[in-house]
Amino acid sequence: MKNSTSNWNWICFDCRITVRRSWTYKNDVPCPRCQKNCVHFGTEIALPPAADLRAWRKIRRTFQESRADSVEHAKWQRVRRQHRLEWELVELEKSPASGKRDRRIAHVRVSLGVA
Repeated sequence: MKNSTSNWNWICFDCRITVRRSWTYKNDVPCPRCQKNCVHFGTEIALPPAADLRAWRKIRRTFQESRADSVEHAKWQRVRRQHRLEWELVELEKSPASGKRDRRIAHVRVSLGVA
């Protein structure tokens, strides 16, 4: 469980500035220097001094790779969910007709976008 008093790090990679906000903060966090939106970077990340360009480049590269992995994983999960729904629809259509079955088929079709 998260501690309600903990803060999250928001980072501007261009300015190498860290902004702290409450974990309950829901809006975009602008960089105080350039006004671009900062990116959320968690709570427990040790950040280098602003003058250490090499370390900041490494953190940015690691962050971009991690984000790309997350996007790829989300895409894989969407495909897997669609396949599961398609399989469920086939199985439901094989089963005997009933009101519950028909409602479930309608729901699955809506979820698949084929209603």
